[in-house]
Amino acid sequence: MGKFPRKWNPYSNVISTSETLNDQNVQPLPLNRSFDLVCFHVLYNRAAFEKYLPKDTTYIGIMRDPYGMFRSILSYFRPRQVLGYKGKDPITEFFEKGNYMGMGDIFLTANPLAYEYGAPIELQQNHNTTLLNAFIKQLEQEFRMIIISDFFEESMVLMRRLLNWGTKDVLYVDLNVSNKSNFKVVATSKHRDLVYKRASLDVVIYKHFYRRLWQQIREEGDDFFDELLEYRRLRRKVNIFCSEKEYQTDNVMVVEKTPWSEGFEVKYMDCKLMTMFEMHFTKMIREKQWGPQISEQVESEYHS
Repeated sequence: MGKFPRKWNPYSNVISTSETLNDQNVQPLPLNRSFDLVCFHVLYNRAAFEKYLPKDTTYIGIMRDPYGMFRSILSYFRPRQVLGYKGKDPITEFFEKGNYMGMGDIFLTANPLAYEYGAPIELQQNHNTTLLNAFIKQLEQEFRMIIISDFFEESMVLMRRLLNWGTKDVLYVDLNVSNKSNFKVVATSKHRDLVYKRASLDVVIYKHFYRRLWQQIREEGDDFFDELLEYRRLRRKVNIFCSEKEYQTDNVMVVEKTPWSEGFEVKYMDCKLMTMFEMHFTKMIREKQWGPQISEQVESEYHS
């Protein structure tokens, strides 16, 4: 769906890290076509989304424990705003001395979840309990479910059921797994407490939707966990099959029918798509939508 980044957007594969959908960051639709989904990454605003998406769109969000999110940011982005402190404990120094980051560093703001889900400015500034409860209720009404990335497999099985998809529709392989041996800064329980204190809005929002996920799972009945067990077994097999040594152009993995899904096959192209680097995948789907000329347009805008 994304058009191409403005000159100040450092990420060529996302719509925006500081705006919701608008005519400047959404590529106009090809003739007689409609959008099916939004990707990748943009700030949530229901009115803006409804301008571009069909009326019967199902809204599904994703959240992560604030401490886990902070650790991931340290490991993946290595932000100089944190790791630039030269003392023995740069994380604590950041929380004691660090100021709010600029637009390009939204992941290091105090409450990135609240910000990205469109919390009112007054709530972000004053942490008013009444406003917070109203905001959470609004999200509950607008989102069919919130994926909890800390329980991603459980979330995928629930999403499959809610959308009446097949198992193949929610298959994935493990990518971008952090190599902890390369992570030089040790985060401790002290740092966790500092994160939770600073991200107090996000903690409340996350805990609410964590509980909501498990309530939705309980409502699915006991066979949910039978499906989850089978899904985990299948994912392990697919991870092996799609590893570089296992899958070849003529290899096929046959998955038998289960009580929850029809049978299907996993082929070379499935593995290729599931293991494709995000930038390349973005380029591919853009060209599929708008033709190869779109890549030249993106490169021109991005590097100008």
